[in-house]
Amino acid sequence: MDLKTEVFLQEKPLMLNRTRITPYLRDPSQMGVMEDFNYMASLSVFAGGFADWEKVAKALQQTIDETTGIFGGVSALARGGCVARYLTRSTPELSAINSRLWFVARRHVLGLAPFPMRKY
Repeated sequence: MDLKTEVFLQEKPLMLNRTRITPYLRDPSQMGVMEDFNYMASLSVFAGGFADWEKVAKALQQTIDETTGIFGGVSALARGGCVARYLTRSTPELSAINSRLWFVARRHVLGLAPFPMRKY
């Protein structure tokens, strides 16, 4: 699997994300890859006109750190956003951390309260 996402703001690149998973070349369960985690996800947050990305990144990292069973990290981009990447062992864990991170980002960037997520 080879995924590539490019994000631009006002025609200037903000982020290039490339994920390449080749289990036939390297076993994902090996140390340093996904080890005993089953799900890999990321949350990217972007906004023009917002400046305090370090504060958002710290709040997202704190959320990950306070959530049992989740392994991940957050980085502020050079401008215009931040990215969280994380691993979970189950889909309920993945769904829960996705919601928690979205709520934190929504509160810090937009100043809006959480809202009930739809269940699909």
